[in-house]
Amino acid sequence: APTDLGGYSSASYLVQRLVNGAWVTETPTLQLDGSTMTRRFVSPPKGTHAYRVIAVNPSGESTPVQTQVLVR
Repeated sequence: APTDLGGYSSASYLVQRLVNGAWVTETPTLQLDGSTMTRRFVSPPKGTHAYRVIAVNPSGESTPVQTQVLVR
């Protein structure tokens, strides 16, 4: 997740997946286990997918952090 929260101690997170050249917002469910937060998504088709995470709080949105995930 992004580390720059604009001076705020918490944020919500926007998770997006790259689909046909456009960023599409995922609608994850949230699971909290102690201090670990896990987001579960409907599995995309097999292959490599690009995701990005954006922290959102009263100061605005962070710079996106991007990663790729291989679905088998």
